[in-house]
Amino acid sequence: MHLNRFNLVVIGAGVLGCAVLTQMVGRYFSSVSIVDGDIVTQKNLKNQRLYSEKDAAEMLNKSRAAVAHLSALNSSVKYNSFPFYIGEQRILGVIKGADLVLDFTDNSETRLIINDACFKFKIPLLIASIRGKNGFFYLIDWKHACYNCIYTNLQKSYNENCANTHYESAMRLGALIEKELSRFIAGDNGFLFNSVSLNTNRAHSIEIAKDPHCGTCGASKHMHSLDHGFIQACGDGLKFSSQHKIDLRAVCRAFPAAIKKANGQAVFLGGVNKHVLISRTGDFLFTGYSRNEALHFISRLSGVNV
Repeated sequence: MHLNRFNLVVIGAGVLGCAVLTQMVGRYFSSVSIVDGDIVTQKNLKNQRLYSEKDAAEMLNKSRAAVAHLSALNSSVKYNSFPFYIGEQRILGVIKGADLVLDFTDNSETRLIINDACFKFKIPLLIASIRGKNGFFYLIDWKHACYNCIYTNLQKSYNENCANTHYESAMRLGALIEKELSRFIAGDNGFLFNSVSLNTNRAHSIEIAKDPHCGTCGASKHMHSLDHGFIQACGDGLKFSSQHKIDLRAVCRAFPAAIKKANGQAVFLGGVNKHVLISRTGDFLFTGYSRNEALHFISRLSGVNV
């Protein structure tokens, strides 16, 4: 494989995404595309050390901020920003032409959509996650079990949440992921599911057979989609993706009294114990809202010409 033509897509620039991106900056890849719809906040800075206080103060999108910082560290790599949440309408255009996709998202709904799209193009996919002091990573080659095979056989009981992931744990798992990527680049591909104790750095690896009835790679084909645009949140609230751009000026005109902060990329609206962050790319983060309350808000906004 010619490394000067190796294209990588990283989906999710949170705690684990930041750890891996900083550890492998400038290595292996000629092009790195970073996908994330979240905005940098002050509380991100403790564990997501790729970002700065200035990023939080300016409400910068994580993907844009990551590209800026990584480009400053190594200008020989072409970094691309995709500042939005992934949905079934966006994913194919993002990953087409990639040689490898890294999935550092925090919810099964998004993972299933990424899994479907990578299978469509037969792009190798590495998924990784942390729960407390335990983590896992798995490089999918489409000859062995895909993420949907595993998710289905777990009876959808695996609940991911990165809210309590610490910097040190992410760096430990990130180092192991970098070793796995080195093996992949060298052509030494084990394609094993690796469960890791982050206290001891000991990994337990197993080979998982494909599910012949899998809705993605098996006989029962079924493409996944977001449930009415909702994405499971990662501790911060409830995420929603409209999957199209929004006129933030129209949002400000519709809710002038609720504006807490606004710039050309995002608007932060606040009330009593309820907040919503809206990005220009059409992504929402609801804090303090129930699902029905978020739906009502979206319904009200749909009546505004945005």
